[in-house]
Amino acid sequence: GAAGDQVRFADVDADGRADYLAVAADGSVKAWRNKDGAGNWEALGAYAPATGVPGAQVVFAEANGDGRADYVAVAPDGSARAWLNNGGEITGGWSGLGQIASGAGAPASQVHI
Repeated sequence: GAAGDQVRFADVDADGRADYLAVAADGSVKAWRNKDGAGNWEALGAYAPATGVPGAQVVFAEANGDGRADYVAVAPDGSARAWLNNGGEITGGWSGLGQIASGAGAPASQVHI
């Protein structure tokens, strides 16, 4: 299993239920889809490729209104880069959006998305 600091919950398939995500040290993600909200999970396996961003800096947030949580990397200076979730497949499933926020002088630990 994943350590607690590697676990994220976010709706990655726009079905209204939070899915289970395990973020590795290299920023890659394995996912389990929440099938029914009653503890039944479907393993999706490798879900997002390594981005070179430390896993501790990875969060998921809905950035474009399509209902699917997008991949956001918050740098130590508080700036953020994002990749849009186009359906969550490793190949072609993510589109780099680039920097979506410049650091405002707050450290990453104080940035909440």
